Amino acid sequence: MKAALETIHETRHEAFAFREFNQVRFQSPWHYHPEFEITLIESSEGELFVGDRIWPFSAGEVYAFGCSLPHYFHNPEGKLRQRARALVIQFLPDTFGPQFFGLGELAAIRRFINRAQTGFKLHERARETAVARIRRMRQLDGARRLFALFHLLDDMSVADEDLEGLSSEGFMPILDAEASQRMARIYRYVFQELDSRVTLAGAASAAGMAESAFCRYFKRMTGKRFTDFINELRVSRSCRELIESTQSVAEIAFACGYGSLSNYNRCFRLIMKMSPREYRSRHSTLG
Repeated sequence: MKAALETIHETRHEAFAFREFNQVRFQSPWHYHPEFEITLIESSEGELFVGDRIWPFSAGEVYAFGCSLPHYFHNPEGKLRQRARALVIQFLPDTFGPQFFGLGELAAIRRFINRAQTGFKLHERARETAVARIRRMRQLDGARRLFALFHLLDDMSVADEDLEGLSSEGFMPILDAEASQRMARIYRYVFQELDSRVTLAGAASAAGMAESAFCRYFKRMTGKRFTDFINELRVSRSCRELIESTQSVAEIAFACGYGSLSNYNRCFRLIMKMSPREYRSRHSTLG
């Protein structure tokens, strides 16, 4: 999938950007930038598109995105329970000098930045520590904020057991701004029809392509079939309902666009490696 290049203007005169977002919904499209990014979701929920994967996201979560890794936080239309608020840190690793992260004392941080090329979600203690540090950075400025960034990166670099990979290891993004409008039209169509009936003909029409050409295009850009993409998105959306609602599995399946419970169960197990009931039970136990 081709992504639009985002320019981080705030990094021109500072070592890194510390940005606060407070919007009705997150507005950045499917995009990438050469800066490394750490994002704390203060409030909001939806689907995170990152590389070649889709994940549900919610308030209190922390993510790390490697340099030039395409990503996109999407808020479902008509289902917003709260404003979209986030704290975002972005920096170019070479800002501190091309040899800076090559210093022996920073070897662990260098390895973490390299490993985060496919993205990470933080869990457990690493998440709690990161949330506290990022929120405190809002009150700091100057050198104190810069030192706080290094503390944050150091914490993350030793949190191996609390890091969950986001995109596939072999994912190679196609970074071309020209196709971003086409992909935006496809996304718009998919999100409008996801809860009812998404069709190949509808998606191809949104892209302005014949169906056969669209199938080849989508597979080439994303590495997956369009039908697999739709199933991942629907399963991702159903995961939130399994955790947060008291609806039955069948009700959730139909609400997320599946025509039969058996098809939903099959797709869910294929993607999540467990049944919907097992998924709900595990999260109920954690809660």
